[in-house]
Amino acid sequence: MDRKVNTLAPAAGGWRFHTPGTGWSEVLPWPEAVAALPPTGPVELAVPTRLVVLERMRLPASDPTELEGMVALQLEKTLPWPVEETVHHPLLISSQAEPPESDLAACAIHRSALEALCEPLAGRLPRHVTLQALHTARQAPPQEAACALWLEEEALVFGVFENGAPTFLELLPGVDLPRETTQALLSADLAGAATQFTTTLLDPALAPHASALSKATGAPTQPLRPDAEPPAPEGPDFALEKWHEAAARQARFQQLRRRAAQVGVGYLVLLVLGFGYIGLQKQRATRLEAKLAELRPTADAALARQARWRTLEPAIDRGHFTVELLHQVAASLPSKEIRITLFEHAPGQLRIEGEAPNASEAVAFAEALKKNSALSAFRFEAGPPTLLPNERAQFRIYGKP
Repeated sequence: MDRKVNTLAPAAGGWRFHTPGTGWSEVLPWPEAVAALPPTGPVELAVPTRLVVLERMRLPASDPTELEGMVALQLEKTLPWPVEETVHHPLLISSQAEPPESDLAACAIHRSALEALCEPLAGRLPRHVTLQALHTARQAPPQEAACALWLEEEALVFGVFENGAPTFLELLPGVDLPRETTQALLSADLAGAATQFTTTLLDPALAPHASALSKATGAPTQPLRPDAEPPAPEGPDFALEKWHEAAARQARFQQLRRRAAQVGVGYLVLLVLGFGYIGLQKQRATRLEAKLAELRPTADAALARQARWRTLEPAIDRGHFTVELLHQVAASLPSKEIRITLFEHAPGQLRIEGEAPNASEAVAFAEALKKNSALSAFRFEAGPPTLLPNERAQFRIYGKP
Protein backbone atom coordinates (compact mmCIF):
# COMPACT_ATOMS: atom_id res chain seq x y z
CA MET A 1 0.00 0.00 0.00
CA ASP A 2 1.05 3.55 -0.76
CA ARG A 3 1.74 4.65 2.81
CA LYS A 4 1.07 8.27 1.93
CA VAL A 5 -2.60 7.71 0.96
CA ASN A 6 -5.37 9.09 3.19
CA THR A 7 -8.58 7.00 2.95
CA LEU A 8 -12.08 8.41 3.48
CA ALA A 9 -14.75 5.75 4.12
CA PRO A 10 -18.34 5.64 5.40
CA ALA A 11 -18.89 4.17 8.87
CA ALA A 12 -21.81 3.55 11.21
CA GLY A 13 -23.36 6.94 11.89
CA GLY A 14 -21.07 9.03 9.67
CA TRP A 15 -17.60 9.03 8.08
CA ARG A 16 -14.04 8.47 9.20
CA PHE A 17 -10.61 8.71 7.60
CA HIS A 18 -7.50 6.59 7.81
CA THR A 19 -3.97 8.02 7.78
CA PRO A 20 -0.77 5.93 7.65
CA GLY A 21 0.53 7.45 10.87
CA THR A 22 -2.54 7.51 13.12
CA GLY A 23 -4.91 4.83 11.76
CA TRP A 24 -8.68 5.35 11.71
CA SER A 25 -10.19 8.54 13.11
CA GLU A 26 -13.35 8.80 15.16
CA VAL A 27 -16.69 8.87 13.35
CA LEU A 28 -17.57 12.39 12.13
CA PRO A 29 -20.18 14.00 9.89
CA TRP A 30 -19.06 14.09 6.25
CA PRO A 31 -18.05 17.82 6.11
CA GLU A 32 -16.16 17.56 9.40
CA ALA A 33 -14.33 14.42 8.26
CA VAL A 34 -13.23 16.23 5.09
CA ALA A 35 -12.09 19.27 7.09
CA ALA A 36 -10.11 17.07 9.50
CA LEU A 37 -8.12 15.36 6.74
CA PRO A 38 -4.33 15.83 6.97
CA PRO A 39 -3.23 18.76 4.78
CA THR A 40 -0.85 16.64 2.67
CA GLY A 41 -1.01 13.36 0.83
CA PRO A 42 -3.39 12.01 -1.86
CA VAL A 43 -6.94 10.99 -0.95
CA GLU A 44 -8.76 7.75 -1.73
CA LEU A 45 -12.55 7.79 -1.39
CA ALA A 46 -14.74 4.76 -0.65
CA VAL A 47 -18.20 5.55 -2.05
CA PRO A 48 -21.19 4.52 0.12
CA THR A 49 -23.48 1.83 -1.24
CA ARG A 50 -26.44 4.24 -1.43
CA LEU A 51 -24.86 5.80 -4.57
CA VAL A 52 -24.11 2.50 -6.32
CA VAL A 53 -26.21 0.61 -8.84
CA LEU A 54 -25.10 -3.04 -9.20
CA GLU A 55 -26.26 -5.39 -11.96
CA ARG A 56 -25.36 -9.12 -12.11
CA MET A 57 -24.65 -10.19 -15.72
CA ARG A 58 -23.56 -13.19 -17.75
CA LEU A 59 -22.19 -12.16 -21.14
CA PRO A 60 -20.96 -14.22 -24.14
CA ALA A 61 -17.47 -12.69 -24.25
CA SER A 62 -14.17 -12.88 -22.40
CA ASP A 63 -12.21 -10.08 -24.08
CA PRO A 64 -12.12 -6.99 -21.77
CA THR A 65 -12.77 -4.58 -24.66
CA GLU A 66 -15.81 -6.51 -25.83
CA LEU A 67 -17.09 -6.78 -22.27
CA GLU A 68 -16.96 -3.01 -21.77
CA GLY A 69 -19.16 -2.43 -24.82
CA MET A 70 -21.60 -5.14 -23.82
CA VAL A 71 -21.84 -3.84 -20.25
CA ALA A 72 -22.64 -0.32 -21.53
CA LEU A 73 -25.41 -1.72 -23.75
CA GLN A 74 -26.91 -3.74 -20.86
CA LEU A 75 -26.77 -0.77 -18.48
CA GLU A 76 -28.66 1.39 -20.98
CA LYS A 77 -31.61 -0.96 -20.51
CA THR A 78 -31.68 -0.92 -16.71
CA LEU A 79 -30.23 2.35 -15.41
CA PRO A 80 -32.60 5.18 -14.44
CA TRP A 81 -30.24 7.68 -16.18
CA PRO A 82 -28.42 7.75 -19.55
CA VAL A 83 -25.30 5.60 -19.35
CA GLU A 84 -23.23 8.61 -20.55
CA GLU A 85 -24.11 10.36 -17.27
CA THR A 86 -22.55 7.57 -15.20
CA VAL A 87 -19.11 6.26 -14.42
CA HIS A 88 -19.25 2.47 -14.58
CA HIS A 89 -16.94 -0.54 -14.44
CA PRO A 90 -17.40 -4.32 -14.63
CA LEU A 91 -16.31 -6.49 -11.67
CA LEU A 92 -15.29 -9.87 -13.08
CA ILE A 93 -16.43 -12.96 -11.14
CA SER A 94 -15.37 -15.73 -13.53
CA SER A 95 -14.47 -16.10 -17.19
CA GLN A 96 -13.78 -18.80 -19.76
CA ALA A 97 -12.32 -18.56 -23.24
CA GLU A 98 -14.07 -21.51 -24.96
CA PRO A 99 -16.87 -20.93 -25.41
CA PRO A 100 -16.32 -17.24 -24.49
CA GLU A 101 -18.40 -16.43 -21.44
CA SER A 102 -18.03 -14.15 -18.41
CA ASP A 103 -19.89 -13.76 -15.13
CA LEU A 104 -19.61 -10.25 -13.78
CA ALA A 105 -21.28 -7.50 -11.81
CA ALA A 106 -21.55 -4.07 -13.43
CA CYS A 107 -21.23 -1.13 -11.00
CA ALA A 108 -22.47 2.33 -11.97
CA ILE A 109 -22.49 5.69 -10.13
CA HIS A 110 -24.33 8.77 -11.35
CA ARG A 111 -21.79 11.51 -12.07
CA SER A 112 -23.85 14.33 -10.55
CA ALA A 113 -24.32 12.36 -7.29
CA LEU A 114 -20.56 11.67 -7.12
CA GLU A 115 -19.75 15.33 -7.80
CA ALA A 116 -22.23 16.46 -5.12
CA LEU A 117 -20.66 14.07 -2.59
CA CYS A 118 -17.12 15.30 -3.40
CA GLU A 119 -17.99 19.00 -3.44
CA PRO A 120 -16.38 19.58 0.01
CA LEU A 121 -13.22 17.95 -1.43
CA ALA A 122 -12.97 20.53 -4.24
CA GLY A 123 -9.49 21.57 -3.18
CA ARG A 124 -8.28 17.97 -2.87
CA LEU A 125 -10.24 15.79 -5.28
CA PRO A 126 -9.67 12.07 -4.65
CA ARG A 127 -6.88 10.39 -6.57
CA HIS A 128 -8.78 7.10 -6.56
CA VAL A 129 -12.48 6.35 -6.01
CA THR A 130 -13.55 2.84 -5.00
CA LEU A 131 -16.59 1.28 -3.31
CA GLN A 132 -17.01 0.64 0.38
CA ALA A 133 -18.51 -2.70 -0.74
CA LEU A 134 -15.14 -3.59 -2.30
CA HIS A 135 -13.41 -2.88 1.03
CA THR A 136 -15.89 -5.25 2.68
CA ALA A 137 -15.45 -7.84 -0.08
CA ARG A 138 -11.75 -8.14 0.71
CA GLN A 139 -12.66 -9.66 4.09
CA ALA A 140 -14.84 -12.33 2.44
CA PRO A 141 -13.36 -15.81 1.86
CA PRO A 142 -11.78 -15.99 -1.62
CA GLN A 143 -13.13 -18.50 -4.16
CA GLU A 144 -16.33 -18.84 -2.09
CA ALA A 145 -19.77 -17.27 -1.78
CA ALA A 146 -20.45 -15.15 1.30
CA CYS A 147 -22.88 -12.50 2.46
CA ALA A 148 -22.39 -9.53 4.76
CA LEU A 149 -24.39 -6.99 6.72
CA TRP A 150 -22.73 -3.74 7.75
CA LEU A 151 -23.58 -0.14 8.63
CA GLU A 152 -22.81 2.85 6.42
CA GLU A 153 -23.80 6.34 7.60
CA GLU A 154 -27.47 5.88 8.67
CA ALA A 155 -28.05 2.86 6.38
CA LEU A 156 -27.83 -0.94 6.82
CA VAL A 157 -26.31 -2.72 3.81
CA PHE A 158 -26.78 -6.34 2.75
CA GLY A 159 -24.26 -7.64 0.24
CA VAL A 160 -23.44 -10.87 -1.55
CA PHE A 161 -19.85 -11.67 -2.58
CA GLU A 162 -18.63 -14.29 -5.04
CA ASN A 163 -14.92 -14.92 -5.57
CA GLY A 164 -14.20 -11.70 -3.68
CA ALA A 165 -16.45 -9.49 -5.87
CA PRO A 166 -19.78 -7.94 -4.80
CA THR A 167 -22.62 -9.37 -6.92
CA PHE A 168 -25.64 -8.02 -5.06
CA LEU A 169 -26.14 -4.96 -2.84
CA GLU A 170 -29.28 -3.72 -1.12
CA LEU A 171 -30.10 -1.20 1.61
CA LEU A 172 -32.31 -2.59 4.41
CA PRO A 173 -34.63 -0.58 6.68
CA GLY A 174 -33.18 -2.35 9.75
CA VAL A 175 -36.49 -2.77 11.57
CA ASP A 176 -36.77 -6.57 11.48
CA LEU A 177 -33.34 -7.85 10.44
CA PRO A 178 -34.09 -11.58 10.02
CA ARG A 179 -37.18 -10.95 7.90
CA GLU A 180 -35.52 -8.21 5.84
CA THR A 181 -32.48 -10.42 5.29
CA THR A 182 -34.69 -13.25 4.05
CA GLN A 183 -36.39 -10.89 1.61
CA ALA A 184 -32.98 -9.61 0.43
CA LEU A 185 -31.90 -13.21 -0.22
CA LEU A 186 -34.96 -13.71 -2.45
CA SER A 187 -34.07 -10.54 -4.36
CA ALA A 188 -30.46 -11.74 -4.74
CA ASP A 189 -31.66 -15.10 -6.07
CA LEU A 190 -33.90 -13.36 -8.62
CA ALA A 191 -30.94 -11.16 -9.67
CA GLY A 192 -28.84 -14.28 -10.36
CA ALA A 193 -26.51 -13.92 -7.37
CA ALA A 194 -25.40 -16.92 -5.29
CA THR A 195 -27.46 -17.58 -2.15
CA GLN A 196 -25.65 -20.63 -0.73
CA PHE A 197 -23.03 -19.13 1.58
CA THR A 198 -20.10 -20.44 3.60
CA THR A 199 -19.86 -17.34 5.79
CA THR A 200 -21.96 -14.42 6.98
CA LEU A 201 -19.83 -11.36 7.70
CA LEU A 202 -21.43 -9.22 10.38
CA ASP A 203 -20.78 -5.68 11.54
CA PRO A 204 -19.79 -5.77 15.27
CA ALA A 205 -22.70 -3.40 16.01
CA LEU A 206 -25.08 -6.16 14.81
CA ALA A 207 -23.58 -8.84 17.05
CA PRO A 208 -26.76 -9.18 19.17
CA HIS A 209 -28.57 -10.40 16.02
CA ALA A 210 -25.88 -12.92 15.05
CA SER A 211 -27.87 -16.05 15.82
CA ALA A 212 -31.04 -14.94 14.03
CA LEU A 213 -29.08 -13.71 10.99
CA SER A 214 -27.12 -16.94 10.82
CA LYS A 215 -30.42 -18.86 10.63
CA ALA A 216 -31.70 -16.49 7.94
CA THR A 217 -28.60 -16.82 5.73
CA GLY A 218 -27.86 -20.46 6.52
CA ALA A 219 -24.18 -19.71 7.22
CA PRO A 220 -22.21 -19.13 10.42
CA THR A 221 -21.39 -15.52 11.27
CA GLN A 222 -17.95 -13.99 11.34
CA PRO A 223 -17.30 -10.46 12.62
CA LEU A 224 -16.18 -7.81 10.18
CA ARG A 225 -13.04 -5.90 11.16
CA PRO A 226 -14.01 -2.21 10.95
CA ASP A 227 -10.51 -1.14 12.01
CA ALA A 228 -8.71 -3.27 9.41
CA GLU A 229 -5.99 -1.54 7.39
CA PRO A 230 -7.54 -0.25 4.14
CA PRO A 231 -6.16 -2.03 1.06
CA ALA A 232 -3.93 -0.34 -1.47
CA PRO A 233 -5.81 1.67 -4.12
CA GLU A 234 -6.45 -0.93 -6.81
CA GLY A 235 -9.21 -2.35 -8.97
CA PRO A 236 -11.67 -0.18 -10.91
CA ASP A 237 -11.36 3.54 -10.39
CA PHE A 238 -14.65 5.49 -10.35
CA ALA A 239 -12.97 8.90 -10.24
CA LEU A 240 -14.17 11.26 -12.99
CA GLU A 241 -11.85 11.79 -15.93
CA LYS A 242 -11.72 15.54 -15.33
CA TRP A 243 -10.45 14.83 -11.81
CA HIS A 244 -7.58 12.82 -13.25
CA GLU A 245 -6.85 15.64 -15.68
CA ALA A 246 -6.88 18.17 -12.84
CA ALA A 247 -4.59 15.89 -10.80
CA ALA A 248 -2.24 15.56 -13.79
CA ARG A 249 -2.14 19.35 -14.19
CA GLN A 250 -1.50 19.75 -10.48
CA ALA A 251 1.28 17.14 -10.66
CA ARG A 252 2.86 18.96 -13.61
CA PHE A 253 2.58 22.26 -11.73
CA GLN A 254 4.18 20.72 -8.64
CA GLN A 255 6.94 19.24 -10.80
CA LEU A 256 7.56 22.61 -12.47
CA ARG A 257 7.59 24.28 -9.07
CA ARG A 258 10.11 21.71 -7.78
CA ARG A 259 12.26 22.24 -10.85
CA ALA A 260 12.02 26.01 -10.44
CA ALA A 261 13.02 25.61 -6.80
CA GLN A 262 15.95 23.41 -7.83
CA VAL A 263 17.01 25.96 -10.46
CA GLY A 264 16.67 28.72 -7.86
CA VAL A 265 18.78 26.77 -5.39
CA GLY A 266 21.36 26.10 -8.09
CA TYR A 267 21.37 29.80 -9.00
CA LEU A 268 21.83 30.76 -5.36
CA VAL A 269 24.66 28.24 -5.04
CA LEU A 270 26.32 29.73 -8.12
CA LEU A 271 25.86 33.22 -6.68
CA VAL A 272 27.38 32.14 -3.38
CA LEU A 273 30.27 30.46 -5.19
CA GLY A 274 30.70 33.54 -7.42
CA PHE A 275 30.74 35.92 -4.49
CA GLY A 276 33.07 33.56 -2.64
CA TYR A 277 35.42 33.49 -5.65
CA ILE A 278 35.29 37.28 -5.95
CA GLY A 279 36.00 37.60 -2.23
CA LEU A 280 38.93 35.18 -2.56
CA GLN A 281 40.32 37.14 -5.50
CA LYS A 282 39.95 40.37 -3.54
CA GLN A 283 41.86 38.81 -0.66
CA ARG A 284 44.59 37.70 -3.06
CA ALA A 285 44.69 41.16 -4.64
CA THR A 286 44.93 42.74 -1.19
CA ARG A 287 47.80 40.41 -0.27
CA LEU A 288 49.54 41.17 -3.57
CA GLU A 289 49.13 44.92 -3.04
CA ALA A 290 50.56 44.56 0.45
CA LYS A 291 53.47 42.53 -0.94
CA LEU A 292 54.05 45.10 -3.69
CA ALA A 293 53.97 47.89 -1.14
CA GLU A 294 56.51 45.96 0.91
CA LEU A 295 58.78 45.42 -2.13
CA ARG A 296 58.34 48.90 -3.64
CA PRO A 297 61.22 50.55 -1.69
CA THR A 298 63.57 47.76 -2.79
CA ALA A 299 62.41 48.03 -6.41
CA ASP A 300 62.68 51.81 -6.37
CA ALA A 301 66.23 51.55 -5.01
CA ALA A 302 67.16 49.03 -7.72
CA LEU A 303 65.69 51.26 -10.43
CA ALA A 304 67.54 54.26 -9.03
CA ARG A 305 70.82 52.29 -9.06
CA GLN A 306 70.12 51.19 -12.62
CA ALA A 307 69.48 54.80 -13.67
CA ARG A 308 72.72 55.92 -12.01
CA TRP A 309 74.66 53.15 -13.76
CA ARG A 310 73.16 54.18 -17.10
CA THR A 311 74.12 57.79 -16.38
CA LEU A 312 77.64 56.80 -15.43
CA GLU A 313 77.99 54.15 -18.14
CA PRO A 314 79.55 56.49 -20.76
CA ALA A 315 82.10 57.59 -18.21
CA ILE A 316 83.10 54.19 -16.88
CA ASP A 317 82.48 51.86 -19.84
CA ARG A 318 85.51 51.83 -22.09
CA GLY A 319 83.35 51.02 -25.05
CA HIS A 320 81.73 54.45 -24.67
CA PHE A 321 84.97 56.45 -24.50
CA THR A 322 85.23 58.96 -27.37
CA VAL A 323 88.73 57.74 -28.30
CA GLU A 324 87.48 54.11 -28.39
CA LEU A 325 84.50 55.06 -30.51
CA LEU A 326 86.78 57.00 -32.91
CA HIS A 327 89.06 53.97 -33.09
CA GLN A 328 86.15 51.69 -34.01
CA VAL A 329 84.92 54.17 -36.63
CA ALA A 330 88.40 54.28 -38.16
CA ALA A 331 88.61 50.50 -38.07
CA SER A 332 85.37 50.32 -40.07
CA LEU A 333 86.78 52.35 -43.00
CA PRO A 334 86.57 50.12 -46.09
CA SER A 335 89.23 52.18 -47.90
CA LYS A 336 92.14 54.45 -47.01
CA GLU A 337 90.79 56.88 -49.60
CA ILE A 338 87.95 57.87 -47.28
CA ARG A 339 88.61 60.94 -45.23
CA ILE A 340 86.69 61.79 -42.01
CA THR A 341 86.31 65.56 -41.74
CA LEU A 342 84.04 65.71 -38.67
CA PHE A 343 83.58 63.44 -35.65
CA GLU A 344 81.34 64.54 -32.81
CA HIS A 345 80.47 62.50 -29.72
CA ALA A 346 77.78 63.75 -27.40
CA PRO A 347 75.98 61.64 -24.73
CA GLY A 348 73.89 59.15 -26.69
CA GLN A 349 74.82 60.45 -30.14
CA LEU A 350 77.50 60.22 -32.82
CA ARG A 351 77.94 62.43 -35.85
CA ILE A 352 80.34 61.51 -38.60
CA GLU A 353 81.00 63.52 -41.77
CA GLY A 354 83.58 62.99 -44.48
CA GLU A 355 84.43 62.38 -48.12
CA ALA A 356 84.78 59.17 -50.08
CA PRO A 357 86.30 58.58 -53.54
CA ASN A 358 82.82 57.76 -54.82
CA ALA A 359 79.27 57.18 -53.66
CA SER A 360 79.63 53.40 -53.38
CA GLU A 361 82.53 53.77 -50.96
CA ALA A 362 80.41 56.15 -48.82
CA VAL A 363 77.56 53.60 -48.73
CA ALA A 364 80.02 50.78 -47.94
CA PHE A 365 81.36 52.79 -44.98
CA ALA A 366 77.84 53.28 -43.54
CA GLU A 367 77.14 49.53 -43.86
CA ALA A 368 80.47 48.69 -42.18
CA LEU A 369 79.53 50.88 -39.20
CA LYS A 370 76.21 49.00 -38.84
CA LYS A 371 77.99 45.65 -38.89
CA ASN A 372 80.66 46.58 -36.33
CA SER A 373 79.70 44.68 -33.14
CA ALA A 374 81.70 47.11 -31.00
CA LEU A 375 79.32 49.85 -32.14
CA SER A 376 76.10 47.79 -31.63
CA ALA A 377 74.92 50.25 -28.97
CA PHE A 378 74.24 52.73 -31.78
CA ARG A 379 71.71 52.67 -34.59
CA PHE A 380 73.33 54.31 -37.61
CA GLU A 381 71.38 56.28 -40.20
CA ALA A 382 72.90 57.70 -43.38
CA GLY A 383 71.30 59.80 -46.04
CA PRO A 384 72.25 59.58 -49.75
CA PRO A 385 75.83 60.77 -50.38
CA THR A 386 76.29 64.23 -51.93
CA LEU A 387 78.36 64.18 -55.16
CA LEU A 388 81.10 66.81 -55.39
CA PRO A 389 82.50 68.42 -58.62
CA ASN A 390 85.68 66.35 -58.37
CA GLU A 391 83.56 63.19 -58.48
CA ARG A 392 84.09 62.55 -54.80
CA ALA A 393 81.08 61.87 -52.51
CA GLN A 394 80.33 63.67 -49.27
CA PHE A 395 78.50 61.67 -46.53
CA ARG A 396 76.81 62.36 -43.20
CA ILE A 397 76.17 59.52 -40.74
CA TYR A 398 74.31 59.77 -37.41
CA GLY A 399 74.41 57.19 -34.65
CA LYS A 400 71.77 57.02 -31.93
CA PRO A 401 71.21 54.54 -29.14
